[in-house]
Amino acid sequence: MMSGIKTGTFAALAASALILTEHFFRVESTSAGRYEVYGETALLLGCILAGILRGEDSPRRKLFRGLLGSLVASLLFTGFTLLYLKSINPGYIDVVIARERDLLVAAGAPDDIIVQKVNGMRLSFGVGAQVISAFFRSLIGGSVVSSIAYVIRAGMEGVSQRRLPASGR
Repeated sequence: MMSGIKTGTFAALAASALILTEHFFRVESTSAGRYEVYGETALLLGCILAGILRGEDSPRRKLFRGLLGSLVASLLFTGFTLLYLKSINPGYIDVVIARERDLLVAAGAPDDIIVQKVNGMRLSFGVGAQVISAFFRSLIGGSVVSSIAYVIRAGMEGVSQRRLPASGR
């Protein structure tokens, strides 16, 4: 059980460190900032997968470790996301919306379309939406990765335990 908690804690800390590094380098204000969520998600899932694969536990214990790690990572990362958006970088949402608005202006979109899109972005990029997204992204993603690793590991153990029929010759 402790290894699942450690796995989730490490995954959340790694993803949080990535966000702080991106904040330090102001990545959210660049075009690369559009893809920062993919890096955070990949890091979370990679850490959970690494936690599942280490050790010589049974496939069920590895599945439990991955699911518990996903839950712990989700809770911790959600807390960090809320702290980040409310205290560390409260202007994050405005920067992201301004970047997207600038892309629409550069593409020559009409003003009424830009206003409509910006209003929609305020809902989808808002603090509440970001916090909910952070929780479910890591919980569902970690659960899927854990389940796939379990199926693969259980299948590998099943194959290695089968014996070839003895030849009568």
